[in-house]
Amino acid sequence: MSNKLYAIVVGVITTLFIIFHSIVLLAASIFLLIISYIIYRNKQINIDNLYKTLSMSNNVYTYVENNKFKASVMFKLILKNNDNYYIQQLNSLINALSHRESSCEYYIINRINKRAGAVLLITAINDDKEKAEEFVINEAKLVLSLAKGVCPSLEFYPVGQSNVFIPIPSQVGNLTFTTITEYVPSLPSRNKILTTYEIELGELNDGFDNKIGLRLQDLTKHLAIFGATGSGKSTTSLKLIKEVRKKGVNVVVIDWHGEYAEKLINEEYILYNTNNPFKINPLSSSDVDDITEIFGDVFQLTEPQRYVLFSAIRNLKKVSDPKPSLLLDAIYKIDETSYWQREIKYALIRKLYLLSSKEARNILSEKGCDISALFSDIDKIKLFDLSFISSIKLRRIYTLMLIKLINEYIIKNRKDFITLVVLEEAHNYIIKGNLYIESLLAEIRKFNIALCIISQSPSSLSDAVMKNTSIKIIHSIKADVDKRIIRDSMSIDSELYSILDKLPYGVCILQAPNILSPVIINVK
Repeated sequence: MSNKLYAIVVGVITTLFIIFHSIVLLAASIFLLIISYIIYRNKQINIDNLYKTLSMSNNVYTYVENNKFKASVMFKLILKNNDNYYIQQLNSLINALSHRESSCEYYIINRINKRAGAVLLITAINDDKEKAEEFVINEAKLVLSLAKGVCPSLEFYPVGQSNVFIPIPSQVGNLTFTTITEYVPSLPSRNKILTTYEIELGELNDGFDNKIGLRLQDLTKHLAIFGATGSGKSTTSLKLIKEVRKKGVNVVVIDWHGEYAEKLINEEYILYNTNNPFKINPLSSSDVDDITEIFGDVFQLTEPQRYVLFSAIRNLKKVSDPKPSLLLDAIYKIDETSYWQREIKYALIRKLYLLSSKEARNILSEKGCDISALFSDIDKIKLFDLSFISSIKLRRIYTLMLIKLINEYIIKNRKDFITLVVLEEAHNYIIKGNLYIESLLAEIRKFNIALCIISQSPSSLSDAVMKNTSIKIIHSIKADVDKRIIRDSMSIDSELYSILDKLPYGVCILQAPNILSPVIINVK
């Protein structure tokens, strides 16, 4: 073979080899890119699946990780007192957790977003979802119990899961750092108080968690429960209702907004509402003066109008059984001797015309009402849901006259058991200047009637409420005028006065005859 042909063959072979090698490298590169893309997509899918498998129940957050269930709870750290030793306390907690023989993991995480803050994260892993959640809940309870002893300056509040995914590192250093930029005043504690009671309400804030409550004999001295919306008034009243029923107390609840039926779980009650109305005859009361006073306050009658109403009711009672439908006609028949008397009469008819409406006929009876039904079965709560009465004036008339008729029945029949009448949203009908309410509070305590007056604002109520309620339960109060009324009526010290607007949910100040001075309790 000539040298020229040899060179051509070698060149062709070399070129083919280079082309083949390039193709192999290109194919390998494409393969690696495909593999990398698949791995990336799998990681992305795993992260997406993390959110898809994330579930929440009772502040426990659970997701799937490596075919296992990981349950977590979180608590934000709040400084109760401006105490410079909270870091040492927190370090003591960290040291105690590090020596616990537990399969749980603990994280204290700082977050900086305009301001710095810290959370405690507790996690547990198990093959079974329910076991993982149960385990982390029990662990959280133990940690909180431990923290209560070693971190008295800190509060641990449960918090929710954010929508930000934060990876947890596999390794950490040996430096712990925590900052707390928010603190709430601590509740002042009182010395250990020994007192007798039959009706348990909750625990004292005395460092010993001693139980405390009310004496049964003090109920008829009347109760007042005050607090802003969401402070825990309803929870306290429900606790009171359940406890007094155990002692044989007959309970009647006037539910202004219709909220109690859902809350009286596992309690037996008779519900009076739009489907089962309890009709009353407001004119069946024997006391014409009180009827006139109640109608006068609700309809804002002038003194001349009250006199005409008084005369009409008295005339009705002389000639027949008084019926609400005949009241307007009785007013119309009142003699007129002058133009101004005619104006008074027709102005009164106009104001009371509401009593002839269809809504009024649904709640007012033409006959007498069977009040005895409220006392025939004292094992059941009598619950009046008044939310279906759209007219506020009709709702007020109905409520006040129902209280009046209950009072008259008990006085006449002298029951040997206590009847507790719970008056929700009392500021809507127990108003200032109502002579009937003032005399009622002062006189009925000797007839085994106990009133529980519940309101957001003591300043909106009749002054007689503060004077004639020996038991006062005060949840968080925000308005300055209400705080001053509480301070003056209960003679609380400056320490308690300063925290009136800072009481957490379910925590209240209790004053009762069996307690020497007002105390802070946690209603349980």
